[in-house]
Amino acid sequence: MSTASQPRQPRINLTAETSVEAVPEAEEKPAAAQPSNQGLAGFARQGDIVELHKRIGEKFARLPQEIATQIAAPQAAASARMDKIEARLDTLSTSLDGLEGALRIELAPYLSTAVAEAVRAQAPQHRRRSALWLPMALLVGLVGGAVFHAPLARYAAEAEAALSPYLVAVTGR
Repeated sequence: MSTASQPRQPRINLTAETSVEAVPEAEEKPAAAQPSNQGLAGFARQGDIVELHKRIGEKFARLPQEIATQIAAPQAAASARMDKIEARLDTLSTSLDGLEGALRIELAPYLSTAVAEAVRAQAPQHRRRSALWLPMALLVGLVGGAVFHAPLARYAAEAEAALSPYLVAVTGR
């Protein structure tokens, strides 16, 4: 039962408002089902289509890998730059550690004397006090206590009376 031997039957278009009696069936058939009256040209066209399909399939198969490499390339470049920066920072850190060691070991005596001189130069000058200020302070305290003994004793008694409830609450006696 080949399709070429069957009589054509009219097809009805159910989606249109008016019915179309005959739709040519030759337009709807795939190229392989049509009779080949062109000789080997039809097979060549089919071979080209198959080859094209294979190439498109291969391209789609390689596509995730190519996208991954395109994404990874800038990341690899950034990673390489970061590695170079880290190497330079490590070199700088090593140099600074060497300088610090040299300062601590070789220049410590010179630095300590230089710092001491700078601090001494910036420090405020102290006045020389005479040795009489201590006896004078004691004499003023004794005279003040003797003269103001009565009012001082009264104020001390009033302060004790006012603070005794708080002292009892704090000390518990």
